[in-house]
Amino acid sequence: MRAIRFHALAVLVSASLIAGCTAVGPEYRAPALPAHVGETPTGFKEGRSPAYSPAPLPAHWWQLYADPQLDELVEEALKVNTDLRVVAANLERMRAVVNEARARADVKTSLDGVASVGETSNLGIGSPAGMHATLDAGIGISYELDVVGRIRRTIEAAQADADAQSAAYDLARITVAANVVGAYSDACAAGARIAVATRSVDLQRRSLALTERGMRAGLYTPLDATRSRAILAQLEAAVPPLESSRNAALYSLAVLLGRAPGDYPAQLDECAVIPTVRQSLPIGDGAALIRRRPDIREAERALAAATARVGIATADLYPSVSLGGSLGTTSRSVEGLVDSSAFRFSVGPLISWSFPNRSVARARIAQWDATARAALARFDGSVLSALREAETALGTYARDLEENAKLKVGLDESRKAAALQSRMTRGGLTSSLELLDAERSLASAEAALAVSNATIAADRVRLFLALGGGWETSSAGQTGEAEKMEQACRQIGLSTTSTRNDQNASLAARLRCAPPPAKAGIGGDLQLTMQPDQSSRAVHRHDHRLSRASSTCASRHLHCLIFFPGPVRVIPLASTVMVTPPPWNGPPVSVALSWARLPSVRSVAVRPSFRKSTETMPLSWQR
Repeated sequence: MRAIRFHALAVLVSASLIAGCTAVGPEYRAPALPAHVGETPTGFKEGRSPAYSPAPLPAHWWQLYADPQLDELVEEALKVNTDLRVVAANLERMRAVVNEARARADVKTSLDGVASVGETSNLGIGSPAGMHATLDAGIGISYELDVVGRIRRTIEAAQADADAQSAAYDLARITVAANVVGAYSDACAAGARIAVATRSVDLQRRSLALTERGMRAGLYTPLDATRSRAILAQLEAAVPPLESSRNAALYSLAVLLGRAPGDYPAQLDECAVIPTVRQSLPIGDGAALIRRRPDIREAERALAAATARVGIATADLYPSVSLGGSLGTTSRSVEGLVDSSAFRFSVGPLISWSFPNRSVARARIAQWDATARAALARFDGSVLSALREAETALGTYARDLEENAKLKVGLDESRKAAALQSRMTRGGLTSSLELLDAERSLASAEAALAVSNATIAADRVRLFLALGGGWETSSAGQTGEAEKMEQACRQIGLSTTSTRNDQNASLAARLRCAPPPAKAGIGGDLQLTMQPDQSSRAVHRHDHRLSRASSTCASRHLHCLIFFPGPVRVIPLASTVMVTPPPWNGPPVSVALSWARLPSVRSVAVRPSFRKSTETMPLSWQR
């Protein structure tokens, strides 16, 4: 009989494991682009202007301004901006949710102990047994079989939510960068307009002085002087709003930098030159835009999460199966806890199934199915909106450039007229008042051009924002790499330290951080790239083809893929694993390491050694 029961249990477990290879609910596939977008040419309709180049949009587009001060402000904002800190915290929370979902798939253990005093009922038959103590202690273990993929779909949904939040973080980055460039441009544009307005005020004051002098000489009437004073008042009234606009832009910039509003860079008080891009703007194409825009990626990940939750709801139609076991002891005395008669154990499956009442589960399926369809509609809308925003921004910028070109022509003509009028006045052919009129016309042309320049500066920022660039990490930007590595490590509870001691070589590292496993230890992937001394003439004559040797590491805890023409020494210590590549002065090479489940290891130190230096550059990750 026991053999029959054991065989039945084995059959049940095997069937459950086989069933666990599938997951109910729809399998997610990336949606097709709406409105036949992928079937049409990917170039922008408004991108044919000479103002644009089909070259890809660079990762750090603000560097196109070639303004070191602006670059520093953007980098500072990306490190300390409060909005980014909020989104980064939300991203950490979502990754913790993913860790929780994955942890639910592991074996669960429990430990319990009970000490109580009471009286057991005799069910009304005979006298009670009297008061006595009861002691109980035990351990339990359980594991839920993912029969229909409920756990798998839960992890899929949590991971998609985390990916969507990551896209939201990238969107916040480009928004902060665009806002910094916009505030910087607005402050300088306001300064330029203030300079032009101040010049107009000075010219009108000179005109008023000449008019009043002519009125006293009987050349002009009091009405002419009154009109001149009215014009002066209007010109003077235009200055305070411009000063207010400049202050507002500076206050916004300070807050974007994580400072108090009045703590903006002092040198911007005098900025009167609008930052500009001297080249055609690289805009890429529509396909690159769709891949790059974080809001599209966020909408796609939200669709993936909703699709996975349809599977979670569908799994409620099926039974859940758990395997469990317990071992314990129960006694009325402490001494009896270790007696063989006090021991107890149990092992077997637990099946839970809401049947036949499944209307609640079907209602939830319908809810999430509708949510998925709404997410698909939002994805389609985000793609179309992104293309619309890009086309609109491209068209607006190109038309405003055309207007700006016409205004420059008008300004050149006004300068010629003012110069001609000046020569005529010096020759006695015209009066000084007529010269001032020509100079006022020139000031008006300068004011119109200043307004156009400010509009173009704002258009340019809106265009870059519509193109969606700025969240990527540039391969040439070491600061961006270090920042992203540090953020990634913080999100999984690791910290990074790097010390550079060798001036003849450099080390760049990228860490693709993965959450540590449920048990104690460190998990992750590490890729190192060693750059040799570029000034050295000593070059090895043998072939430097990169080898792909497998697992030449000395530690059984590390699995190494070697992209290095030479051995790599791995020295496991009490709490550190030391990785030492060999001396090298050839072309750039790299080594990739991965480690997991190191219960006694708390850090991994990588110490590359170089032929020209006896010093090292430690790069370590510690819990």
